[in-house]
Amino acid sequence: MWNVLGFMAAILPIVAGLFFIRKVFKALRAPAINYAFGRKDIEVISLFISNKKYEQAETMLSHFNSDDLTQAIDHVALTLNEKQLKNYYENSSKNALSSLVLGAWYLHNAWKVRSNKVASELSTKQFESYVEHLRLSGPLLQAAINESWLASEAHSRLIRVSMGLGYSEAVEEHYRASIKENPEHLWTYIHYSEAIQPKWGGSVEQVQNFISSLPSNYLIRTTLRLKLVYDSYISDENYFNLSDDPEAVNKFVADVASAIDTEIDANPPESIQRFVLYGYMYLMTQFIDKTVQKKYNKLIGNNYSLYPFGIM
Repeated sequence: MWNVLGFMAAILPIVAGLFFIRKVFKALRAPAINYAFGRKDIEVISLFISNKKYEQAETMLSHFNSDDLTQAIDHVALTLNEKQLKNYYENSSKNALSSLVLGAWYLHNAWKVRSNKVASELSTKQFESYVEHLRLSGPLLQAAINESWLASEAHSRLIRVSMGLGYSEAVEEHYRASIKENPEHLWTYIHYSEAIQPKWGGSVEQVQNFISSLPSNYLIRTTLRLKLVYDSYISDENYFNLSDDPEAVNKFVADVASAIDTEIDANPPESIQRFVLYGYMYLMTQFIDKTVQKKYNKLIGNNYSLYPFGIM
């Protein structure tokens, strides 16, 4: 008996240590940010899916507007794991919504592999994993485009898949299809604005034409203008026909940020996607003053959107 007790006494610290390490690894794999952005109804959807209450999750998602749906899909895909989402997919007869969610999971994980590196900086193993995740994502997202309420969301994410694989014609096709379904789908414009920049094989002219064609929707127009001013500034691409004078460029950037700050004060946006706008304002207000930057830091709270911050 004492031998057994002695063995147990010896092994318990090891088991406890392994349990602790497992918990640490699980914590490291989980995103640091809760992408529900304080919305309990979005958080509940992940709980429903993890507890295999798929119909309840789908009913809730079907009542969301496009801004909320985008955020909910991202939250689910960044909160649950591949096994949970495959179970949902298989047990929902591989329907359009489960395909979209699982496709979003593979898409996010492709970009986790790539991180901020250019393709040439990836190891062979990383590059193969990146491409494989994109190729797994594409058909799943494609399966959702025939559902009218999911079509724009699916096409929007397929822009990102096509960009990653270097399919510029497909980028254009998915952009046009998405805005035809829903001309006010914010993330379609965000993904497309990234894909047409020179760093992804686009051009300054494409970006300039895109800016001039933005819809009148305030959140879309303002967010995209701010994003492209910021992208132009950090990449030295002249999207706004500015002079080569650094002081003039800095003044332009500060003037845009100041004007948008005034507009936001007068009419604060209500959409959950306001955190994309706040994120770019936080980055841009370094050109105004620290007081304004602190204001946007407070407005963001812990709600760091994928643009401009990436997966955190």
